[in-house]
This record gives sequence, structure tokens and C-alpha cells, in this order.
Amino acid sequence: MQSSKSIPIMEKSNGAGDGQAALGLSIPKTPSSHSSAAGGNASPPLIERPTKQVPVFPHFLPNELEPLAWIAGKWIVHEPGVVRYPTMKADFKYSERIEFTFGGQKMLDYKAESWNPAIGPTALMHREVGFLRIKPGSTDVALVIAHNFGVSEILEGKVSENSMWLMTSGISRMAFAAEPAVVANRRTFTFDPATEELEHVMEMQTTRTALTEHLRIKYKRDTHQVPDAHK
Repeated sequence: MQSSKSIPIMEKSNGAGDGQAALGLSIPKTPSSHSSAAGGNASPPLIERPTKQVPVFPHFLPNELEPLAWIAGKWIVHEPGVVRYPTMKADFKYSERIEFTFGGQKMLDYKAESWNPAIGPTALMHREVGFLRIKPGSTDVALVIAHNFGVSEILEGKVSENSMWLMTSGISRMAFAAEPAVVANRRTFTFDPATEELEHVMEMQTTRTALTEHLRIKYKRDTHQVPDAHK
């Protein structure tokens, strides 16, 4: 088995064939052999820069992250999700995109943004950023999250083929965070290979309400990250 080499992630160049074109730089063309400069001498041919195709995916993951390959990548809402809770007067819909992307370290960077589907992605409702880690040689995982409403938490659990569940093991909140206080969350991610959908269910417990389903949504892949085949 050979060890894999890390491959840097490169941004898509909005349809441009190479990095220079994406930056608005012109690429000189090789002139005709009949062209001439002043004085009648033929100008030396210009060397055309080679076109470099910039890959969008697949990006390669370290072998240690292979158990997370099924969830790695970017996901976009397939059908608007549902927000519900016993203390709410009525359920409502939301849209969301999430990312589990490889940033060069042996973990996946996590990001989630939700918005009002009646308005669009500019009407942000909630944001989360963090990291998904896996204990080497095991199925133990930890998701470290910072929420934009002043709460940070660590959720720990297990990953298996096409599924992952996590439960809050530690939580902190800023002094002026809204009441009632969140005590714990449980998250379950399940990938269905037949439909290529990822379902995310989150249950929430507060100081006033027992652990109860709060969010449920399904996503479709936007981009995919796969494990390196060279081991």
C-alpha cells in the first residue's frame, strides 16, 4: 500500500478554462509566421501559455477520513425542511445548505446556513461553523460547532456506513443569550444511496422542554469529496 499525497483544493474559475482567464488576464496567441515588424524583419513567435483545467471535484481525503467520505462535500436543500417545537405556535419551513469539506487537516470543516425559502438565501435565519473530527482507527466522531446566537457546543457519537449520530457532550452560552437556555442537542445524519439524499434530524432540549424533534430536512449533493484510492 502506498501513502496518499494531499492534493490542494482549488476554486472553480466560473467557467474560465484557466487561472489566468479567471483573473481577467489575456493569453497571447502565437502570431502567423507571415507577420512582420517595422523594418521587414519577422517578429519572433510568442509562446502561448498552456491552458490549465482547474478541477472542482473530486477532492481527495486522507485515509483517516475515509469513514466520513459519504458525507464529505457540499449539500443543498432538496425540499424545504420543517422547524417544529412544543413551544412554537405553528411549524414553518426553512431552506439550508451545509458543507463538510476538507481543508488540509485530518478533519472536515463544517458550515451550515439556513434561510427563509419564501425570500431566498439573502434572508439568512441561522448560521453554524465548526469541525467534524474522527478518532483514528475507530468510529468515534465529534462535531464542534459555534452558533450565531451565542452558543458553542461539542457533540460526540458514532459513524457507520451512510449514517452518523451525535449527542451534546458539552455546551457554553454567552451571558446575554436568549432564554430558555439550550441544554443539549441530538443530531442524526443519514444518507440514502438509492435517492442520493442526505437527511438531517435535530432534536433539542432546553431548560423548559425535554429532548424533542426540532428540525428535519433533506439535501441533495452540490459537490462530492471522495477518499484517495491510493493507500
